Amino acid sequence: MNTPIHQLLEEAHNPLKKGYYDFAKKNLPNATIMNNANFQLPNSAYRDLSHLNSSGATIYSNELKRQFNRFK
Repeated sequence: MNTPIHQLLEEAHNPLKKGYYDFAKKNLPNATIMNNANFQLPNSAYRDLSHLNSSGATIYSNELKRQFNRFK
């Protein structure tokens, strides 16, 4: 699972994505990958570029609940 990261950090991670997905495809063929790195949150929801603060965590937790409910 890729959790939300700030857009500035997401841009820096772009070159790494192919390797990440290639690794997952090869080594975790039955895994479901949830990529929420681009989940849109306001700047005020971040503690730093790669971590959410409590309000961001609440917003994201509600989104995860919504996503997981689709699997029921």
